[in-house]
Amino acid sequence: MNLEKQIAFINDNPIFTSILDSMGGLLAVLNEHRQVLAINQSLLKHLNIHNSEEFSGLRPGELLDCVYSALEEGGCGTSKYCSSCGAAIAIVSSLTEDKSKEKICALRREKDGQIEDRALLVRCTPFVLYGKRLLLLFLQDISEQEQRAALETIFFHDIANMLSGLLGAAELMDFGTNKPELSTIIRQNTVRLI
Repeated sequence: MNLEKQIAFINDNPIFTSILDSMGGLLAVLNEHRQVLAINQSLLKHLNIHNSEEFSGLRPGELLDCVYSALEEGGCGTSKYCSSCGAAIAIVSSLTEDKSKEKICALRREKDGQIEDRALLVRCTPFVLYGKRLLLLFLQDISEQEQRAALETIFFHDIANMLSGLLGAAELMDFGTNKPELSTIIRQNTVRLI
């Protein structure tokens, strides 16, 4: 079945389109060639797409404006960067193993001339509809959680370093070393902690 027939098959099915649009979150339907056949209203709004011709037949990286999707003639999934892409790995392993797969995708996208890094939680679930093998692609933007986790790691690393400095200076003072620079180190680290 060619791409146009696959798109019509999904989009002309009132039950499937109702289910697709009733689901919250960002959702797309892919064929086994990783081409987008349909997306729900949430993803349309998120991508600021107004009609289906703008996305039909694209692969996920092309749909999401991944900077690496245009590097090779084959598009999304064919550049050297795609081999470590969480979305590509989830999609291919889901199709290969015929079960749901979930990965984190570090997406570098270009939108309106601006480069932007996003973290996406990608879940792929294969299914068969009237003998046609398809994939549901769920996307969740987890950029803020990932940034928060990175900042927390840096914060705790800095706190641990300051406390180690305080402890080291205090231990040296316990050994009877009475150097004024030790009290300065303790005072500076205490001020930083406060």
